[in-house]
Amino acid sequence: MFQLLKQLFKNKLFMCYIFAQALVVAAFNSVLIFFIDFYQLNGLSRSEAVSIYLYMNITSTLFRFVPGILKQIPHVSVISIPAFSALVGAIAIAIFPLVPPSYTSFILVACLYGIGLGGMVTVLGISIIKLAGEENYSAALGMSMTCSGIMNAAAGPISGFIRDTTGNYDMSFFCAAATLFMASVFFCITLVARYYSGSNKSSRLDFELVIRRKSRRRSSILPWRKKSVDLSG
Repeated sequence: MFQLLKQLFKNKLFMCYIFAQALVVAAFNSVLIFFIDFYQLNGLSRSEAVSIYLYMNITSTLFRFVPGILKQIPHVSVISIPAFSALVGAIAIAIFPLVPPSYTSFILVACLYGIGLGGMVTVLGISIIKLAGEENYSAALGMSMTCSGIMNAAAGPISGFIRDTTGNYDMSFFCAAATLFMASVFFCITLVARYYSGSNKSSRLDFELVIRRKSRRRSSILPWRKKSVDLSG
């Protein structure tokens, strides 16, 4: 068991991924606890605030199907999905304090938040299998959940402290958005490093032009074109 954990700790791609995953969980949840109060402070009634929260959860649920659909597209890496979702979440959280305080605008931003949240939930398992291996899935998932739990436990008090210090929720939202953006960067680092390490050759686009000496034929730059292009003419 200790040998397995040691092996996982040495897996830099996996450690980078679970660190980014922990940042995402902490950032999303650190502002989620403020939603109802934030809406009410901006002039909405409690029923309107709860309805916005409901719409956000519905959007999040619906967009949990999207990663599975995107994964069916050739050459789309599963790690690119959380990178995109974290970026969408960062944009949504950053504009929460900036939009006009109206019921419609808050619904739109909350749904954008739900898109980012929904895209994150469904890719955790398959991403861990890709990075740590199916045989190490249980231990790797445990490490991921532990790291996420520690950061999530710290995120709430930190966000609350920022709110109490500044007197409003704006800085808490901006800090959460910055954290999500940083997580997106770490996801991109994992994606690029995995690409160049050769562990994801099956998902690479065929940009290399393979020269055949006799026929002087090269493969097409388009990934969906399997036939060679004759350049001898």
